[in-house]
Amino acid sequence: MRILLKLEACKDFSYDSKYYSKFQGFIYRQLINTPYSFLHQKKGYKFFCFSNIFPLKPTKKGISPFKEGETKFWLISSPDKGFIFLLNEKFQNIAENNSTINLGEMQFYLKSVKIIKQRLKRKNVTLKLETPLILRAGKKTYKNYKIIPPREYKYLFWKKEYPLELFIDLLTKNLIKKYAEFYYLNDKISLKELESAVTPLFQRLEFEKTIVAHVPIKGREQKFIGSLWRFHFDWLNNQQKNLLEFAIDCGFGEKNSYGFGFVNVMGM
Repeated sequence: MRILLKLEACKDFSYDSKYYSKFQGFIYRQLINTPYSFLHQKKGYKFFCFSNIFPLKPTKKGISPFKEGETKFWLISSPDKGFIFLLNEKFQNIAENNSTINLGEMQFYLKSVKIIKQRLKRKNVTLKLETPLILRAGKKTYKNYKIIPPREYKYLFWKKEYPLELFIDLLTKNLIKKYAEFYYLNDKISLKELESAVTPLFQRLEFEKTIVAHVPIKGREQKFIGSLWRFHFDWLNNQQKNLLEFAIDCGFGEKNSYGFGFVNVMGM
C-alpha cells in the first residue's frame, strides 16, 4: 500500500539532494509513542520505502528551486497495512490543522492525503526505479564471480562493470529474503518452495544509469553507489506476481528505509 501526499511549498527554497535521512527522520517522528516506534532501533529490514519529492525540474546546474505555492507530491509505501493506516491518520490530522511539515530545510503545507493500492497484471508489466537501487556483494560472493577489487573489501556495491548475473542473483535473493521474513517463512522447506516458484524472476532488464548518493548518517556522510533500471515482465505466475507486489511496497534492494529502491508501475 502507498500514501500519496499532496504538498504546497510554504516559501521559496532550494532542493535538498541529500534528503534521505531527513525524510526517514520525519517518518520516524510520526511513529513516536505508537506500536511502530520500535522501527527506529530495529536492525535489518524496516519494510517501508519512499519516493523523492516530485515532479522536479532539472536544469544544467541541477534541480530548479521550489517556489512558494508550488504543488509537489511525495509517496510512502509499505506492505504493512497497519503502518500505512497509522501514517494516514497522522497525516490527516496535519492536513486538517493546516500545519506545516518540515523535510529538512524544505517546508510544505500538507494539502491532501490519499491511500493507494497497487495490483499488478499477469502480462506485460513494466516497473521503473524512481530512486537508486542499492545492492552489495559480500567478499565470498564477489570472489565466486571472479571479481578482483584493488583490495579485499568486506563488500562491494554492484556497478555496471560487474556481471549482470551477479545483479540478478543479489536482487532476487534480497526480495525473497525480505518476503520470507515479513511473512514468517522460517523453515527451509517453505523457503525452497518459494525460491523454486519465483525463479527465474527477472526477464528483460533495461539499465538507465549509475547514481552515487551521499547520505548523512549519524553525523557522517556515507557514499552509496546505486543504479536506475526498468524491468519488463512478459508474463508472471501467481507467486511471482505476489512477490513483486510485495517488493513494490517494500522497495527493491537495500537501504529502503532511506528511500532507496522505490519502484513505480508504468502505465498505471
